[in-house]
Amino acid sequence: MYPLPRAAFRKIGIRTSDFFTSQFLRIEEPRIVRIFYFAIYVTLLVGGLFYINEPQGAAYEALGDGLISMSLGLSVVLGGLLGALAVLLGIWWVERLGIISSASGLLMFLIALGAIGASQISAAIIVALILTLCLRWLEVRKYQRAPGR
Repeated sequence: MYPLPRAAFRKIGIRTSDFFTSQFLRIEEPRIVRIFYFAIYVTLLVGGLFYINEPQGAAYEALGDGLISMSLGLSVVLGGLLGALAVLLGIWWVERLGIISSASGLLMFLIALGAIGASQISAAIIVALILTLCLRWLEVRKYQRAPGR
């Protein structure tokens, strides 16, 4: 069990309210892992929003104008949003939808990177992120909600 944040803050002289402690305790165990997954989903959400706002030239040209290119951004945004909303609360059926949506958008982007001949490190980073989502899928695939919910 991780120490409560209130105790850690008191050691350095900062007082916290019970509200923040209660909100932190609502996150399902293991909390640190869930917070990192939350950060991954928020990063996907923000990256998808940036792509929708201003698509990158080469990837945009490889995927084509309009629908296909925007579906990449929308699927990553939708996946990031669903994953971020569900991971902290332990609602795994919603998180599974986010994983599928994010992974499909990243796979489309990986195909676009291959079409334009991008560097191998870019492709390796996308593959690593897809594999991270696959690991999360293996953790949440059997249940509707987190154990204890």
